[in-house]
Amino acid sequence: MIDVPAPLVVGAVLDNLGTARHLSGPTRILAICAAQEDDAVWLIDLPRRSRTQTERTDYYVGSPRKERLSDLAHVWRTGELQRIVEAPTLDDNQRRALVQGAALKRLNAQLKHRDERFEVLRPLLEEESGSTATIYCWLHRFLALGSKVNALENGYKRCGGPGKPKPQRVKLGRSTRLFIAKRAPRGYALQSTVDENGTLVHTDKLRLAHFYRRIKHGTSARDAYLLACATYWAHPSKEATQIELLPKHERPTFAQFMRWGKKLCEDKSVTELILGPRKASQKLDARGGSVRAVNAMVGQRAAFDSTSTDTYLVSVFGRMRKLPPMTRSVIKEGVVGLIVGINCSWEPPSQNTALKTILHAASSKVEYCARFGIEITEEDWPAMLFRLYLADNGEMKGQKTYEAGRQLGFDIHFAPAHRGDAKGDIETQNHTDHQLLDETLPGNNQGGRHVERGEEHAAQGALWHYWEYMRELIWHVLDYNKEEVPDLQPLEMKIQSPDVRPTRLNIFKWLRQRQSAEVACNPEEIRAFMLPDHPAVITKNGLHLIAKIHGRERLVPRMRFLSEAFIETGLMSEVRRLGTNISTTVKFDEADLTTVWLPTANGMLRLTCTETDSHWHRLTLPDWIATLAESDLEGDELQSQEESHRANRILARRNVTDNARAELLAELAALDKKPSKTSYRDGLIANRDAEMEHLRAQEQLSVRAAKADASADANSSSSTSTSTSTSTSTSAPDSIGCPPEHADLDGDYEDGAAALAMSRRNRSSIAQAPKGVTHEA
Repeated sequence: MIDVPAPLVVGAVLDNLGTARHLSGPTRILAICAAQEDDAVWLIDLPRRSRTQTERTDYYVGSPRKERLSDLAHVWRTGELQRIVEAPTLDDNQRRALVQGAALKRLNAQLKHRDERFEVLRPLLEEESGSTATIYCWLHRFLALGSKVNALENGYKRCGGPGKPKPQRVKLGRSTRLFIAKRAPRGYALQSTVDENGTLVHTDKLRLAHFYRRIKHGTSARDAYLLACATYWAHPSKEATQIELLPKHERPTFAQFMRWGKKLCEDKSVTELILGPRKASQKLDARGGSVRAVNAMVGQRAAFDSTSTDTYLVSVFGRMRKLPPMTRSVIKEGVVGLIVGINCSWEPPSQNTALKTILHAASSKVEYCARFGIEITEEDWPAMLFRLYLADNGEMKGQKTYEAGRQLGFDIHFAPAHRGDAKGDIETQNHTDHQLLDETLPGNNQGGRHVERGEEHAAQGALWHYWEYMRELIWHVLDYNKEEVPDLQPLEMKIQSPDVRPTRLNIFKWLRQRQSAEVACNPEEIRAFMLPDHPAVITKNGLHLIAKIHGRERLVPRMRFLSEAFIETGLMSEVRRLGTNISTTVKFDEADLTTVWLPTANGMLRLTCTETDSHWHRLTLPDWIATLAESDLEGDELQSQEESHRANRILARRNVTDNARAELLAELAALDKKPSKTSYRDGLIANRDAEMEHLRAQEQLSVRAAKADASADANSSSSTSTSTSTSTSTSAPDSIGCPPEHADLDGDYEDGAAALAMSRRNRSSIAQAPKGVTHEA
């Protein structure tokens, strides 16, 4: 038997002592064969430092090796080896007790991965069997690290040498579309050089960082990137103002410019570079005072801000369909901190969402809460339009909100950029809402925290849908408004109304009755201001809408709007005085053709449509425009027929004119002397009387003829046989031009015939009158 020193036992970890080089590093004893004829010891190396990157440890472990036990014992006795005492290993429960939150989730995922590997090795540890190279790697690592299950944990956190830039041989990052389509190379790999001292210098990265520092007001990030490319990655040119950049695959990308520029410039963002070192590094110092100290009375000022709800929801059509967090906008009163208005939706933050929040704060909430099954009174959640709104440089900033403030009578004050302390009350309210409401619901993402590898995404835990969340949000606001705040209660209120609880709501109502700076408004005006803009024109008889029909702008028929307030503005009189229409823009809902709103310096004017057809009012503007467009097409199709009819009418008139002119010339030719010009004006009254007498006589003949026809039809129907046998008739002579059927008329026949004969004689005498003489009847 070989004499083995006591420290050399199975499982012991040995290492060189001092400058000795008997072992390559820490080594574990796997097995000992002390028989003289065997003289063997099985060793395995522990994980070693990487040969190329000394700051990292390789996950791979080499296979066990066999050496002479007597040689190892001799080296130990010479004092050139030492035994390393390993730290005690914690069990799984002890390790879980040391972490919590996201770190606990990562640990559980790592232990699960470890157990899966151990299950693969379990058959190999119980009986001999073959294995792949990966299983050998796991087995060697398991043996080298003391046959402990924790040896099989992954080494992801040690991968890649974090924080150490490495030389690039190929372009890193996602592939371009041209490369995927095989129409261009992969891209440009950032070059590195070795200086005279043998140090690796990342030349291209330093160049990008140099031009990244040039970003400022007037030089955008894209401009700085192009300047870098024009300096280092461009074809040489004799002209200083003309350059030609290399193809995109032969120069760095904009993403590389932003990544390495920020990384090598102390992780300063573009915003920090533009703001400068003073504002970027500005700390939020406590300046004392309070937000309520600047408010003399309720209604004077309120704070506005928007934030994410940080809670994933589900669809009302099924809880397997996940929805992203909504955006919640809040208006908070400045004296007692009452939440007056909210708006919560998936609509992106914009001027429209800001106006919706102002509208909600100025409107009654009774119907709004009833939508979600909550019954309240007007007193439970007051409505108010504030004189001043404090906001950041976000949703409130824009022409639409400026115009709304001018029309409705409120003003907007913007806090300085990157100074959340300037509106600390509403910022604190956002944190309070997150803590008391959002973070207590399933599907919360803990403030938008990035999901680490192996963690469960917050959307997987989402359970509530929109109606459930909004109901809870309303209850949260109502409870917050009813919170007792005795430190904000005025002393006068405490003396006069000792029985009234000092809640935010009660204090607000007490102050509102005594001193209020709110703006009187009609919520309908705010709602109208949020309607879409529509072009219109003011004419001398009202306001007309303009729309494109078949690609051409025109006044929409039947859409004329008026009101007493609009008439008092004098705009229609101005149109009449100038002789030209006035173009304008109105607020108009295309689903309601009865009303438009005209923004003016004195506020929003409501104009109603003058059309009285109730069925027409049921149409929408697109329906009416489509109807007009179809009518135009039908009119175009009938235009040929109408033009033919019009042409025939013109020709008929010209024919009558030509015949009359020919008769006139014939009458003039029959005269001995050409009439004078004054003769045409003489005797006008007498000619008129004669003509009227002639027309009356003709009218009497027509009436008698109609009566005779009616009696003849009656007689023929009663006695058809009699009328047939007596076919002869006693008609008067036709010497005076009267039809034979007029012979059986009443006794007035002679008077009518005489009048007709007299009129004929008059016409004959007029035709035969001497030239220059007008016949007078």
